[in-house]
Amino acid sequence: MAFQVSPGVNVSEIDLTTVVPAVSTSEGAIAGVFDWGPVESRVLVDSETSLVSRFGEPSSNNFETFFTAANFLNYGNKLYVVRTVSDAARNATGVANISSNTDGVLIKNSVDFEAGNYTANANHIVVAKYAGTRGNGLRVEVCDSSNAWNSNVVIAHGGGSSNDSNIDTSSANTKISFTVGSANATLQVTGSSSGVTNSQLTDALDAIVADLKLGDLIKVGNSSIGELKLSIKSIAANTSDSASVNSSISTVTRQIQFHSRYTLSTDFSTDTLQRFWKYSDSFDAAPGTSDFVLGKGGAGDELHVVVVDEDGDITGTPDTILETWEALSRATDAKNESGESIYFNDRINNLSNWIYFVNNPAGSYTGLGSAVSALSTALPYRYTFAGGLNGNNESDISLGDIAVGYDLFSDSSDVDVSLLMVGKAKGG
Repeated sequence: MAFQVSPGVNVSEIDLTTVVPAVSTSEGAIAGVFDWGPVESRVLVDSETSLVSRFGEPSSNNFETFFTAANFLNYGNKLYVVRTVSDAARNATGVANISSNTDGVLIKNSVDFEAGNYTANANHIVVAKYAGTRGNGLRVEVCDSSNAWNSNVVIAHGGGSSNDSNIDTSSANTKISFTVGSANATLQVTGSSSGVTNSQLTDALDAIVADLKLGDLIKVGNSSIGELKLSIKSIAANTSDSASVNSSISTVTRQIQFHSRYTLSTDFSTDTLQRFWKYSDSFDAAPGTSDFVLGKGGAGDELHVVVVDEDGDITGTPDTILETWEALSRATDAKNESGESIYFNDRINNLSNWIYFVNNPAGSYTGLGSAVSALSTALPYRYTFAGGLNGNNESDISLGDIAVGYDLFSDSSDVDVSLLMVGKAKGG
């Protein structure tokens, strides 16, 4: 020990880097009502931001439960959260025709999904990963062919993929016209003989519109005036103008509105539209053939998938892309260079934060790599979600449903917590 013979100041340098500071290691736990996230599954969160990310923001359904959890996270960083729901909760489901989609299904968590502990009908193609109304704002699009990615929509003489054979094509003239500075274009069909009626012209126009989807991109212009892509915002109803020149001439038009204005140097008219999938710019190329399937002798197995926040309820901005999945495969045995499965069902169901695929878009959609062949799907699949329900709120949920959540903390050898919290106080 150092000492001094006479009074003075002694300066010592001590290394404290090897000292472990005493830090609180309290681990908390709570079970209760939340509007999103896995059900009856312990999730460890370390901050209020993490809590919101996994279980959603507070709402009138659960604010006492949510803020009890958030308050603990103000001074602790280890909180186990278990979401509990009543039997009324449902995961939103996505089908091609929204009018037939009125029912959701309940898939509590990944264990239930893998075990098949749910009942989805044949119309359900995709399902929101978690129960709750938040899933109703999702949309999923699948592009699985070169045609769905990009196609020419021939509109001359009422052309379109669904041409009406009753149209007198020799006397019908169709064009779409763009005006500089306008966000609208006029799609027009004119019949120049008494054999072409407004009804037939309307059928011709409907056939053209059937080849277009809202949000799809239309490429306009040419090498002389330049080119640009416009995204379709809306397509108005038909308007008719009969006998505009004489009794044998009739015209049917539709106004197509775009999200941006036509900004090329001169007005432009064409009898052929080049359509691109709405999300084509988010991918490097159209779906083709994976190396795996090519090596097996198959073809055209690739598909692209996009998960979208359609209404902006999740991100605050409508049509925000949540996830993109590029060049996945319809081949059940397909793998990438690292040996990982790229079969779209496996890949998305294991890794997506938002959806499960529970059925295929069409019959004979999947198969072994050696047997897969290219599809001729004309347009991308679009699945809009509905049927998602939160179930009972924190005032109405039964003590029995909440107790199921707390039972997950009953075995200290499985998980050891030092503080149990409750949200909404309930009698019973």
